[in-house]
Amino acid sequence: HEFRNPLNSISGMAQILEAYGDNLKPEKKKEVLQQLQRNVTKMTNLLNDVLLVSQKDMDKLQFNPAPVKLAAFCRSVIGEVQSAFKQTTINFDYQAEKQEFNLDRHLLDCVLTNLLSNACKYSPEAEIVDFEVSSQAEKLTFIVRDRGIGIPAVDLPYLFDSFYRASNSLRQQGTGLGLAIAKNYIEQHQGTISVSSELGVGTVFTVIISLS
Repeated sequence: HEFRNPLNSISGMAQILEAYGDNLKPEKKKEVLQQLQRNVTKMTNLLNDVLLVSQKDMDKLQFNPAPVKLAAFCRSVIGEVQSAFKQTTINFDYQAEKQEFNLDRHLLDCVLTNLLSNACKYSPEAEIVDFEVSSQAEKLTFIVRDRGIGIPAVDLPYLFDSFYRASNSLRQQGTGLGLAIAKNYIEQHQGTISVSSELGVGTVFTVIISLS
């Protein structure tokens, strides 16, 4: 279903351009091309998700830690997510003891982008999402808290399984791969990811990465 929809849209847009391209007004042609690009991007992201899961299953996932200035890095991730969810405010609280940590920038970017995007997607417009980062001597903690629809208790044990989606999230687009990928990436950091949730109240994801 997730692959079929963008493919059908791409096919439809291509047929419009083939049949009427010479007669379309510049504004309409631009709109059609933008829709094509959005669906190509969506397909690319879906394929990347599937590839990443396959790489992990085949033990081919690369882990490349390097020094990361964490506060600035987190703010850049927030900026990217906020550009897609302009009506939602992400409240950032940085309480880590240091500014620089040895982390895989790419993997962590994927994890935080997924968690923050989900928090925004499943929250009412104009609601606040909390993003907290703290550290102690031996661990680095990330908390993403929303005030959205929540997750049914029956779904929580399976939330990090590939292709699994919560029963109340089916109206939103998604593959059920994002959290499975996030879990794999955090495990590459020798870390853990957990979730707590209450229907109608909100959801909290907690990521803990060992620094020892």
